[in-house]
Amino acid sequence: MNTTQISDLQSVNTTDVRFRLGAILNELERKKKPILLISRSKPKAWLYPYEENKNPDDLFKKWFSQILPKYKNAKAKEIISLIRKDRDSR
Repeated sequence: MNTTQISDLQSVNTTDVRFRLGAILNELERKKKPILLISRSKPKAWLYPYEENKNPDDLFKKWFSQILPKYKNAKAKEIISLIRKDRDSR
């Protein structure tokens, strides 16, 4: 893996992300520290470990608990119309 370690900062090249995403995500979860993504020797983005938030406005938690179950038993033909209905009801 093409990484750089500077004290607590770890950076990963975007090419490594493409080929080793699973291993990088496991490391992110294990170390609980952000990883800087580098592309062409320039910083591009940060990866942060997910932390369960008790905030009622947490969009991921809302999506996971309320919206995702709607699509669990949906057939491929129905998914687009369900997504449009959800989008239009906002």
